[in-house]
Parts: sequence; structure tokens; C-alpha cells
Amino acid sequence: MIKKRIKGSVLFVLNDVSECAALQNYFSRKHFAVFVAHNKKEISAIIRNNALNFIITGSSVAEKTISETVKYANNFDNRIITLCICPDNETKSRITALNLPVKILSSQKPVRNLLTQLNAMTTDVRENLNESHTTLFNIGKYTFHCDKSLLTVPSTQGTLSQKLTKKEASLLLLLCINKGKLVSRHRLMSDVWKKDDSVTAKSLNVYISRLRTYFGLDKSITLENKHSLGYILSDNNAV
Repeated sequence: MIKKRIKGSVLFVLNDVSECAALQNYFSRKHFAVFVAHNKKEISAIIRNNALNFIITGSSVAEKTISETVKYANNFDNRIITLCICPDNETKSRITALNLPVKILSSQKPVRNLLTQLNAMTTDVRENLNESHTTLFNIGKYTFHCDKSLLTVPSTQGTLSQKLTKKEASLLLLLCINKGKLVSRHRLMSDVWKKDDSVTAKSLNVYISRLRTYFGLDKSITLENKHSLGYILSDNNAV
């Protein structure tokens, strides 16, 4: 049996349990990884431990919950897109007044239109990822040239260079984009290897060890393992 590639991942935060179940079933059949959360603890755990593309909520959800969810997701990974389903202009105005980075969706649109929008936004995210950030990252004394998969550092012998493999560069890029923040093991494996299993987990450990070795000339750089949750890349310049 040929395994379909997951198109993207979406978290539903909605009060209506039957609506959540129906959406979960529909989007799962359309090859999305689907998660459902009903409280703050579940929401934060899913955001931390999964490489989410979208969060879909509704105007019937408490404004405090919407606000906390959006802010937590944005702080964790500002590439996550949050969409809020609003049944009329009044609720649309109320959600807009929260001044959050949320896209408003009309509840009058059928679920297929929602799927079309998610498919389009998922494509945009993939196509524009390399254009959404700088090609140079400063990590302590080192400079990561992500467009060249090259790590350089000045020394008494001149500038030293380390050419990175494709996976090393992809892993480092993800850590650099989120420097100073926890990046979950699941997200690292899903984004770099496109799978999350025991074999990939061992490969991740090996690649993390390699990156630590590459940064050996600057003791201010740390690649901290947070008790099997994930890793934090930081240096003396981290915010």
C-alpha cells in the first residue's frame, strides 16, 4: 500500500464536539494530520509537540482562549497560521477588535472551500519558506550561510569553513530560525526527515552531536537537550 504524504497539520479548537469530530474525519481523509484540543493544557501540549501549520478556532470559543492560543502559538512558531470561523459581521468585528494575527473565515463557506484555502496556504508556506528569512545567521562567533549550506568562523589561521550536508543544513536552519526557543524533536524529525520513528530519533541524536562538534570553537554556544522534548540553540547574543 502506498502511503500518502501528509499535506499539512491542523489543530481544531472548537466548542462543538460533533463539529470537531466531523472536521477531524474529513481533513484526515484529505491527508492532513489533525489534532483537536478542548482546554489550555491540551492546546499548549499539541503546539509544543507537533509541527503545526494551522489552528482553526471559532467565535463561540471564549475570547481569552482565542487570545492565549494565538499568542502562545505565535511565540512558539510564528509560521503557524490561525483562522477563526465567524458566522456574521458582528462577531467578525469582535474578533478583529482583539488585534490578533488571525485570518477571519465566514461560517457560510462550505468545508470544501476551507480545505481549498488550507491547501493553497500550505503550498504558499512550502514555496516561500526559503524567501521568508535571511540567508545569514550569526551564532556566537559563527556565521551560517544557509543558501550555501556553509558554516564559517574566524580564527588565528583565517576563516575556517565547514560544509554541511543537506540534512545538517536543514536542521541548523530550523534551530537558527527559532534561536533561543525550544524546537520539539517531533518537529525536527518531521521537517527534516519527513517521518518520526525510533530510527529517525537515533539519526537526530547523531546529527545534533555533529552540530555541537562544529560549534566547538565557541563555548558560548549551547545546543541544549530539554529532557527529550526537544532542543534549544542559544549563544551570548540570544534574546
